[in-house]
Amino acid sequence: MPGGLHPPLSVLGTWTPNYVDPQTRNWTFPALLIVLYILAFAAVFLRLIARLVYMRNAGIDDVFIVLALVN
Repeated sequence: MPGGLHPPLSVLGTWTPNYVDPQTRNWTFPALLIVLYILAFAAVFLRLIARLVYMRNAGIDDVFIVLALVN
């Protein structure tokens, strides 16, 4: 069946693996994700400290924030 999700056999025959100089990916995106996760954890931690220690009043919204962060 031509078209669709699978390329034709003539196209598959022209694909050759590059074992000598394979394409690699850099660490920009994973490093950005790590930095953003650290900032998110810090923001939630500081909010929980402010709500639990200083105000002594945590609500259901804080529970949902922690659940969303862990998920």
